[in-house]
Amino acid sequence: MSTKTWVQDVIPGYAEYLAQAFSVGAANDYVEFEFNSPITITEMIVESTGSGSDVYELSIIYPSTEKKMVITGAQESNFNFYLNQGNKMWYYIPARGKLRATCTTYSAAFNLTLFAIGNA
Repeated sequence: MSTKTWVQDVIPGYAEYLAQAFSVGAANDYVEFEFNSPITITEMIVESTGSGSDVYELSIIYPSTEKKMVITGAQESNFNFYLNQGNKMWYYIPARGKLRATCTTYSAAFNLTLFAIGNA
């Protein structure tokens, strides 16, 4: 199993947070941001490569209970995900909260890049 966590130092005002391309090694691998302060995410993009049979789930993991809220599930990897395609949306993530992309399938060509814009 291969996972990658980037702890993000949240800075005042708007900032960009970028995870480098993450190669999937097995089903249920994930890449995530852990924010060290509360943040409001105003834009998220998941860039993915793979086939239509490769899927991932984007979620927020809450620190106090480790419960997750799924933002999008069963997203096909041959389509990128954009939070604000149409309606203006945002998500509040508390300190030590995580923004996670979990690969629910595996193929050697499956890669994910996670990008977020947030306001502290």
